[in-house]
Amino acid sequence: MGKILIYDDLSSRLQQWKDSLDVVKPDEWDVDALPDEVFRDHLKILFERRKQSRNDSIVNKVSVFDSADIVFIDYDLIEADGNLNLTGEDVAYLLRCYSKCGYIVAINQFRTDRTFDLTMNGHLDKFADLHISEADIASEGLWKQEWKGFRPSTWPYLPDAPSLYNARVDDIKNSLGIPIIEFFEFPDSAVISDSLANFLDVPEKEFSEVTFTDFVKKSTNALKPKDAQPDEEMMARIAAARIHKWLEHGILPLQNILVDAPHIALRLPSLYIGETESADSWNQLNIPNEELPLNIEVIKKHQFSHESWLSRPVWFWRDVQNNRDIQEVKEPWKFEPPPFVFCEDTSHFVQEEEATEFDTGRPSSYSLRHIEKLEEIAYIPLRQLFT
Repeated sequence: MGKILIYDDLSSRLQQWKDSLDVVKPDEWDVDALPDEVFRDHLKILFERRKQSRNDSIVNKVSVFDSADIVFIDYDLIEADGNLNLTGEDVAYLLRCYSKCGYIVAINQFRTDRTFDLTMNGHLDKFADLHISEADIASEGLWKQEWKGFRPSTWPYLPDAPSLYNARVDDIKNSLGIPIIEFFEFPDSAVISDSLANFLDVPEKEFSEVTFTDFVKKSTNALKPKDAQPDEEMMARIAAARIHKWLEHGILPLQNILVDAPHIALRLPSLYIGETESADSWNQLNIPNEELPLNIEVIKKHQFSHESWLSRPVWFWRDVQNNRDIQEVKEPWKFEPPPFVFCEDTSHFVQEEEATEFDTGRPSSYSLRHIEKLEEIAYIPLRQLFT
């Protein structure tokens, strides 16, 4: 059983969102649309927790948000009653730092239409775990293991997101004092750019020495300067969400430190063990919870071992790239390009002539990617496209 909470300050639209979710969500999940009064009352509990935490005390009142597996929150809350004067981003911060809610999805924070960001920028400074438009709420690509049409490669499979988050929390409850880079066993070959390393930055500590506790208490990407969190489990929850976002939406889209199955198969097609000429078979590389048509044994020792921290299996690319048990590494002159390219806007493989190339502009040797360029989708910024 899963529990979804949604809130928008416009009741008619809130009902529309609930109706959409009721159609697409798993049968065993419940969807509750929060009335204004309930939203205000339980947000006040989070404010009280925030205020009392500065005095090193814990508020024991229970909030409806604590039992939510997924929370959908609209960004523009200007019509909300109670003179709250908050945005969805403010609410996401309170939810993450002062409630025990699971996965947080922000609605309409950047665009209200269906949009694909060609920079593949994951908005690391924002506290929601995922940002979508209201048109995406009931997308097959978020809720189904197989889909048609729009599904950015950075999207998770939402039914799995809460349990993966809880697994991350359990993973670090007793490891808050361990340096983050050490905990994840990043090899020396993993060169992390300054822009991404700065996400973990805290005063007077080297990047490689920053612990989960340091990050939560001292970085600019967790608790705000005057805020505190005396509850160690809550500290683990904050760290689990924020570091996951750094890995999933900061590091992984570059595909140069960590690489997922679709991209590894494109670069090293000898590892692919499916039907070569079938796009449907290649698409199995990206279907959640399915057995991958990939020779896992050859690259098993290079796999990122903390599987719950990312939405899909990934490997350390530099180590894979130097593995001479792989045909393309041992004999690069025998490389044969695969018959398809991977499209980041649909998470499907297509013939190259059916795709459009673009440049993410990100600091990666693999910044050139492909999209299907669907008519109903807005692609921004257009200058990244090769047309």
